[in-house]
Amino acid sequence: IRNLTIASGKVKGNNYVGASCGYNYGKLENCENRVEINGYYYVGGMAGIGNKGSFINCVNRGYINITGRYGAGITGYTMNSATITGCANHGNVRTASQHAAGIVGYANPAIVTGCANYGAITTTYNMGGIVSQLVDGSVTACYNAGAPASLYPAGNFLYGGGIVGTSAAGKPVSACYNTGNI
Repeated sequence: IRNLTIASGKVKGNNYVGASCGYNYGKLENCENRVEINGYYYVGGMAGIGNKGSFINCVNRGYINITGRYGAGITGYTMNSATITGCANHGNVRTASQHAAGIVGYANPAIVTGCANYGAITTTYNMGGIVSQLVDGSVTACYNAGAPASLYPAGNFLYGGGIVGTSAAGKPVSACYNTGNI
């Protein structure tokens, strides 16, 4: 899918929810979402899940509201070496449970390069400005300016970071920077 803009309306679903598609096996390029997206599991501004798929120069400007887990501005969950390149999130992302991020909610694995987050990220557990949990893959040359907000008692996070919330040992995070308040 190329050069698609979702400019009006709302997207609402249960699992695998996104403005462009629920489950991305292919390529989303130069796509933009401007609408609110609501779902339970695996919710993203572009796609709920990226399975070997690629996201290139995509932008989310809509509010992403997840009543369960795995949500982000671009894709809620990745598997089988999905790639996310040059994407940006300007919308606020909120999960009621866990795994919220500006770009990828849960990376298993993902190669994330040259992405930026400007939206607020709200959750109780595993929050990242770019990726909430990096199980496998890498994050390179990314930027976060979004501010986190916690639903956890006393405003504390369980695993939160400006770029990555949690990362498996040895998974590279390089040439990234954060200006959002942590």
